[in-house]
Amino acid sequence: MLKAAGKLEALVADYGPLAARYIAGDSIPLPRVAEALGTTEKAASSRLTHYEYLNR
Repeated sequence: MLKAAGKLEALVADYGPLAARYIAGDSIPLPRVAEALGTTEKAASSRLTHYEYLNR
């Protein structure tokens, strides 16, 4: 189980920033992103910022 969690964390670190940049580049409105994530706009914005700068 821990090995799978480690692999998942590695995938998120590799692809999270790319996904966040695609969302920003496509100019997807924040309300739509929040709805897709099932969260508030503030939380969605925070999550995108987190992933955008994950590997830096």
